Amino acid sequence: MHIETILKQIIADELGTTPQEISGDLPFDEMQLDSLSVVSITYALEQKISTELDPTIFTECKTINQLAVWLQQQHLNPPQ
Repeated sequence: MHIETILKQIIADELGTTPQEISGDLPFDEMQLDSLSVVSITYALEQKISTELDPTIFTECKTINQLAVWLQQQHLNPPQ
């Protein structure tokens, strides 16, 4: 499963919607996520990818697509 798909599913679950309704380019700050939602999403993501993350990553990466690229580079396919 692609990381974008995982992120969309986790966020959709938190927002009570479907992954198809979540745009990868929509900024996180426009998704109506409060701090508890971000912590919950971060925890769910950590469980899926077996990597510890800081919830502040949602302020550094502004969209699902940006976060997916960062995760791929930093955690899923780290430089050798």
